[in-house]
Amino acid sequence: MAAIKDVARRAGVSTSTVSHVLNGTKYVSPALRERVLAAVRELGYRPNRIARSLKTRATATLGVVVPNMLTYAFAPILKGIATAAGTGFGLILADSEDRWGREDAHIRAMLDRQVDGLILLPVGGRKGEALQEAAGRHVPVVLVDAESVGVPVASVLADYAQGSYEAVVACVEAGHRRIAFIAGSLDTYVRRSAFAGYLRGLAEGSLEMDPMLVRTNNASVVGGYKALVQLMHLRRPPDAVLVADHAMTLGAMKAIRELGFRCPGDLCLIGLGDFEWAELTHPQVTVVSPPPYDALGAAAGDAVVRWIRTRTPPEPARRVLPVRLIRRESTCASCRRVAP
Repeated sequence: MAAIKDVARRAGVSTSTVSHVLNGTKYVSPALRERVLAAVRELGYRPNRIARSLKTRATATLGVVVPNMLTYAFAPILKGIATAAGTGFGLILADSEDRWGREDAHIRAMLDRQVDGLILLPVGGRKGEALQEAAGRHVPVVLVDAESVGVPVASVLADYAQGSYEAVVACVEAGHRRIAFIAGSLDTYVRRSAFAGYLRGLAEGSLEMDPMLVRTNNASVVGGYKALVQLMHLRRPPDAVLVADHAMTLGAMKAIRELGFRCPGDLCLIGLGDFEWAELTHPQVTVVSPPPYDALGAAAGDAVVRWIRTRTPPEPARRVLPVRLIRRESTCASCRRVAP
């Protein structure tokens, strides 16, 4: 089996140059780099990662924790992370099942395995004790669609505040005056951002926020159904609604249909987050669409890999990606005519 010194001898360079080429730790001219890679291919050299990890205390692995592996968005996010990490890093994946205790346990287990970096899609409303441990061990941590106060982490975020603002402004300019907001508990970045955009849109339209039009419930189909039923039984029901969860959007649509309301007509509906079924329902759902999920994953993967290789936190630590309002049939023609 070829060793690194054999590659160096074949390429006519030092072993440190071979190491820099293979690990991307220092600039090497394109010509010299190609010479080293040609020697690697000719000799069939494969680095001994176990020996290297013992020497460098680096394992070439990234830990990734998600709240639910079955959620459709996570597959493209993981693909984006894997693409950004390339062949230089392996991934260890864990499912927190939306529970703080499991999330902390997975983070600590990954730290014990000496992962080089962590990417988290964290459970909402947490204090971040395990993240403090990661910071204490100087392990780079990147959060996706989440922020952490008091812990030195990087974040990759979608601009849901701007998207929700644009959605509400579209409704206001179309003549709607009773605009409701449905969400799970406001303990996550996504929901807090969406609510901030909702409030800003109302203020832009000189509308006061009516607490009766804001409904939080379990972030599920049932929760969305119950919230919409409550809203439509008000003495003055809404004429438009922004739903900050894809499962709750389904529940809201079910309630609209069972109650016999027209959408649009009696009620305009906008969902937060684009989902595969949004164009398959009747009516097709107008949505605040995040950036492609693989782009979110790629941005997170790129941030953590750069942090590992440069040993410097990314600047800016908070990267916000744009969203867009996709107008479909669940909003009235006047809403859809508003210029993007």
